[in-house]
Amino acid sequence: MNIGFIGLGIMGAPMALHLVDAGHQLLVNTVGKVPESVAATTAKPCSSAEEVTRNADIIFTMVPDTPDVEAVLFGKGGVAAGLQGAGGTRKIVVDMSSISPMATKAFAKKINEAGADYRLHQKDLGLALQGARELGLSLPQTANAAQLMQACAANGMADLDHSALVKALELMAGHEVAQA
Repeated sequence: MNIGFIGLGIMGAPMALHLVDAGHQLLVNTVGKVPESVAATTAKPCSSAEEVTRNADIIFTMVPDTPDVEAVLFGKGGVAAGLQGAGGTRKIVVDMSSISPMATKAFAKKINEAGADYRLHQKDLGLALQGARELGLSLPQTANAAQLMQACAANGMADLDHSALVKALELMAGHEVAQA
């Protein structure tokens, strides 16, 4: 089975290496240079996410945030372009990035319409809270996190990912945290 891996940063490179170690043929793409640890394996570097997608059965993405995922999926030379005319076996796209649950749902819909299956690695905070309630579990911070995300959405920041939690706290404190 050919597996594609897009995003070979701090988290992506070790994940990709585990797939190579398990004996899979890996097609890779990343911004910048492929890390030496991955380049020294049987992984085949590809010039774009589109090329990875055309040649892989399952495509993993592991990129930093929501705009990056959107660019990898739908930008020029992206995953969606690689799905066009694929025919045959339905491909699977697995996003492992920490991004906005709302964006994840929109991306899944578009990828599914393009003829592939999109796997969500996370549930949105409302679903996590509902699931905890159904199981009779106590997840006290889930409710707090959901309220913080809703506060951001109410203030025009619904497209933010996990960074929304920091923004919500900044709003409540009336103080912006300095950028590093």
